[in-house]
Order: sequence, then structure tokens, then C-alpha cells
Amino acid sequence: MFLSAFIDHLYPFFLIGTRLTALFVLAPAYGGRLLPPQVKLALVIAVSLALHFGFGIGADLVRPNPDGMIMGILREFAVGAGMGLVLDLIFSSIGFAGSIVAPQMGMAISQLIDPQTESMQPLLSTFMTMVGVVFFLAIDGHLTILRGLVDSYRLVPLGSFVFGGGAMNALLDAGEQMFFIAFRLSAPVLALIMFINVGLAVMARAVPQMNVLVVGFIITIGIGILAMALFFPLAGPYMRDFIESALERMMLFLKTV
Repeated sequence: MFLSAFIDHLYPFFLIGTRLTALFVLAPAYGGRLLPPQVKLALVIAVSLALHFGFGIGADLVRPNPDGMIMGILREFAVGAGMGLVLDLIFSSIGFAGSIVAPQMGMAISQLIDPQTESMQPLLSTFMTMVGVVFFLAIDGHLTILRGLVDSYRLVPLGSFVFGGGAMNALLDAGEQMFFIAFRLSAPVLALIMFINVGLAVMARAVPQMNVLVVGFIITIGIGILAMALFFPLAGPYMRDFIESALERMMLFLKTV
């Protein structure tokens, strides 16, 4: 009797934890090495317990046969991964903007491990990613993800996910937004560096004795860093808007499946 009741609670608890784990692997602030694995595991268990016993999610779920259990786990993993991927694609546009600007500033050779992606990235890209994480935490994005997770069980109940054209369109739209946002973030600095390069080309023609490579290297890095320092305060409201847009698109993904 006790064992049967335990299994009845264990199955929905495991489904909830599967969706949570897939989301936390990809979601900003929760993914990467920003949180130790032990903290992530404790968070998944605590939130899963709260959702199941506190909100009653999965309380009326009927335990299926073993094949149905496997399909339910795969469906929940797909839901969590889809939610996290939508957020990650749009959030990655911040670091992508840094990757676009860095070579033009002459900083492509400076590489650093990005704690979000756990890969080598240009220093400027890693810096912008960390700034984006700070913005994300400042607007309570990590809490909004948890609120969206609770709503996801209302929009997509446990074990009911079916991957269709709407979900694919939401993912493709998030990928499109990644390039669009990255270009908008990097465009002011790219335009300024382009004018600097044109000016250096004119100087090279007017003064052939000048070592344009050395002079240009110093000028582009100096002006680029100054432009980034001036641009970041102005970009704050815009970064807030597109991070909130990423959270809205996560909910749109759930509504289209």
C-alpha cells in the first residue's frame, strides 16, 4: 500500500523534475557553471516538491505502463529544453554582439572562457555576456522563469506535449531574433569603427610614411572601448526590453505547442 502510493507520487515528481532539469540546463543564470551542480540539483528537487505537493501539479496523473512512462519523460524533457532554448537563443545575442565587435576593435585574439557556454570566447563577448546576466538578475528574470514554469504546467500539462509546427516556428523566430538583436547592439560601435578605418585610409594616402597598422591598432581599441563605455548606459533600457521579450517568447512557445 505504502509502496504503491510512493510510486504514484514518484512518477509525477520525476516528470516535473525532468522538465525543470532540461530548462535549467539551457536557461540564462541557471545554466553553465554560474551555479554549482549541487545547487542545481537541490533547486530542482526543492522546486519539484513545491510544485507537486504545494501546487498539486500531477496529483491526478494516472501512472501509465513502462512505455508510457518513457514517452512521458521524453515529452517533459522536450518541453523544458524548448523553453530553455528559446531563452538561450535570444540571450546569446548579447555575447554574439561582442563576438561581432571584437575583431573590428582588434581584440579577437584575446580569448577567455565564457562561464555561460563553457567555451573560449573573445574577451569582449564574455564581458557582455556577464553584463547581460547582471541585467537578467536585476529585472528578476530568474524569478520570471520560475513563474513561467508554473504557468507551463497549465498550458502544457504533464505528458501532453506534442512537437508541432507552432513549436518549430517559435524556435526559428527566436533564432532570427538572436541575429537581429546582436546586430542592433553592435551597430553603433561598428559604424564608429568603420568611420575610423575610412579616416585611417585617407591618412595612409596623405602620409605614406605613417605606420597605419600600429596607429590604427591603438586607435580602434581605444575608441572602441570608449564607445562601449558610452553605449552601455544608453543600451540599458533596450537590453531590458529584449530580455523581457525573451521571457514573453518562452510563454509563446508554450502556447503554440
